This record gives sequence, structure tokens and C-alpha cells, in this order.
Amino acid sequence: MRFKKLLLMATAACMIVGFTGCGAGSDSSSSANSGSTETSSEASSESSEASSESTDANQEDLVTMLYRGGKAKVGDKYEDIKDNLGEEESPAEEIEPCDPDAPVSTMYFYEQMNMYVPNDTGIITAINSGFDSKNPSDFIGTAAGITLGDSMEKVKEIYGEPTIDNGSGYIYDIGDVRVDFEAGQKKTKDVVVSIYYSELTEEMKEAIANQ
Repeated sequence: MRFKKLLLMATAACMIVGFTGCGAGSDSSSSANSGSTETSSEASSESSEASSESTDANQEDLVTMLYRGGKAKVGDKYEDIKDNLGEEESPAEEIEPCDPDAPVSTMYFYEQMNMYVPNDTGIITAINSGFDSKNPSDFIGTAAGITLGDSMEKVKEIYGEPTIDNGSGYIYDIGDVRVDFEAGQKKTKDVVVSIYYSELTEEMKEAIANQ
């Protein structure tokens, strides 16, 4: 239950920043993430291109999640892929957006993973997965070959140099998707403990270009 609440909080925070049109949140978040890298918009763009070109994995694999043998990615219709994910861990919850003009969305909960889906489109706009030190987590990963519990060094080997190195993880902007690999603390500081996929909106791209 504690894990689920942490995921809900993390995803809700990103939802407010990236999906509901709360411009101030988007700008401040992007600035905070990019501050540690001290890169220009051109450097960010070049890093993003380098990350996808320096790996043998194709772009779709880089942004696709593997979960218990099933696949899902941002941009998929939830109804089209839900049968591949197995049973939900707990009932779905509706999430009210911070922007009153934005649609109500639904959060779907699975073991060590949740999905955020706006009700008006039914299209997945965020996927969040988290490492559980007490249980195996190798059934969650990317189609490119990273699973929860892998080293952060392996992330670079497969994905290349990150678009943003925020000091606690690597962020890759690939096409219209942002993939965020976060490391843990202390014993897991060099280990992937969460993988977060989100829609790379035009607002986010503009914020990056204006840095």
C-alpha cells in the first residue's frame, strides 16, 4: 500500500506538470531538471539525438514497457493493451486535474506499476513503475533491455548519453515520449529503482527550447 501511494503521488505530480496545462509548474520543473546539466537547448537536442543513435535498439523499443510479457507504451489505447497486463492490483481511481478545463483521468494500479489515462481519449499518457527490494522486479522493464534493478551504467550503454542528468537519474526525450530512469539511495544509488514514461507535450518541448 505504501508503494502504491508513493507512485500515485509521483505520477500525480507529473500529471500536474505535464498533462493539465499548469504552465508555471511545467516551466519550473523543466528548469529544475535541466539546471544540473547547464546545457543549452541545442545541447539538449543533440543529446537526445545521440541517445537514440548510439544504441542498437530501435526507437519504439526505447519507449516501450515490458510487463509480465505484455507490452505497453505512452500513446497506446488502454483498452487495446490492458488484457496483456494481467489483473489490476486494486481498483482504478479517478484523478481530478489542476486545470478545470482539462479532462478527468483514471489511474490504473498494477503490481509495482500504474498508468494514467485521460477519460476523454482513453490513451495512456504516463506509466510509472517502481523497484520493490522485497520482491522480484525483473518482470518490469523496457523493450530495449533495461529492467528494474539494473545498473544505471547499463542504462547509458543501451540508451546513450541522457538528454538530462538530474543528479539522481537519467532522462531521455525520444520522439514524443520522455523516459526517466531514477536511481535509489545508499545501497541502490547506482541501481534503477523506477522507470517513468510520460507524454512529451509541446509545452514541455517549448520549455526545453527556451532554456
